[in-house]
Amino acid sequence: MEQYMIYIWLGVLILSIIVEAATTSLVSIWFAGGALIAMILSIPSIIPFWVEIIAFVVVSIVLMICFRSLSLKLLKRSTTRSNIDEIIGSKGVIIKKVTPIERGEVKINDIVWTAMSYQENETIEVDTIVEVCALKGNKLYVKPINNK
Repeated sequence: MEQYMIYIWLGVLILSIIVEAATTSLVSIWFAGGALIAMILSIPSIIPFWVEIIAFVVVSIVLMICFRSLSLKLLKRSTTRSNIDEIIGSKGVIIKKVTPIERGEVKINDIVWTAMSYQENETIEVDTIVEVCALKGNKLYVKPINNK
């Protein structure tokens, strides 16, 4: 059986890589490293099978402990803001009065949006310059800018 161990470890190596490619969770890739070392140890066919198993387990665990957190930090997926999110912080002009009861309208870059006050129970008059504080659905939550 020991003469076939190189093929078994090669299978474990390939399977680990395929599983990692399918999941991208950085778990099975460490088993690929352990399988590679075990496969190298199986080449002379004089090392007992149990030594290969121990090498596989130890190398896999050491790789996972040492490099998983580092890899996750380096491969961290950042959320990209869409162009609609960039409207937050923009300034516009109220063209329809905003009251606590009724939605108003704000014009930003020649586009008219439904507007609500960011502050509860606040009324914003027409021609007031406002800043967008939040976006929920198709409504902008705005607050007046103090021009002092």
